[in-house]
Amino acid sequence: MAAGPEPGWPKLAGFREHIGEFSGDSKDYRPWKNQLENAFVVYGIKEIMTYGRFSGNYSAGYIRRAENYDTTGNGAHQYRWTTEFIMRVLAIVRTKLKGTALEIFDSEIGTINCYWRSNINGNQNIIDTLKDTNDYSTNLNHQYNGAFHASATTEGERYNPHITNATVQRGFREVFDDAFLVDAIQQTAQKDFWSFDFTKELDYSNDNGMRNLINKYKKLMQIANWQ
Repeated sequence: MAAGPEPGWPKLAGFREHIGEFSGDSKDYRPWKNQLENAFVVYGIKEIMTYGRFSGNYSAGYIRRAENYDTTGNGAHQYRWTTEFIMRVLAIVRTKLKGTALEIFDSEIGTINCYWRSNINGNQNIIDTLKDTNDYSTNLNHQYNGAFHASATTEGERYNPHITNATVQRGFREVFDDAFLVDAIQQTAQKDFWSFDFTKELDYSNDNGMRNLINKYKKLMQIANWQ
């Protein structure tokens, strides 16, 4: 990440103490998520947990800027892509994750660049794929896939991988909703999936024994919605 003046992001001292631990038990996910998102409100960062390019600071407030907006000569250090800040927040969130939750975070974080996406645009086909639309701004119209102004490109180079008009928005909220907002059948299947033992009831005299276990494993994965 290129060196440069600090953006006008809010301080996060004490943020960690506002979040409890989450081990990956589906029954605890919704209360934990509500607690996390309430912390966004308490610290005044809810708006900038959405993918986008913003100007301003914590005291004066933030203004969303388009990718073609020229910030040259306008105190450019105050203009940033929120991914840079969101990764700081998620680094703190990671310290509260245990077990399955931590495993999923570590396997998916390489493609996550926001908490909420900004490009759903009221598209019902996309909205129908969301497991939880509560408090999700599904009518935002900020795709950020147009031509970047040079200043936007420079700001995007502060983050690695660089933010460009080809960047695919992927939110933490959707990743964790998909993994942990489950019905009773899925919840049971997930527990069975994580405790699956390939050696249990394996008949070594039966050539099809391992194949049957593999098929059972795949079926559990499908029911658990992790296929």
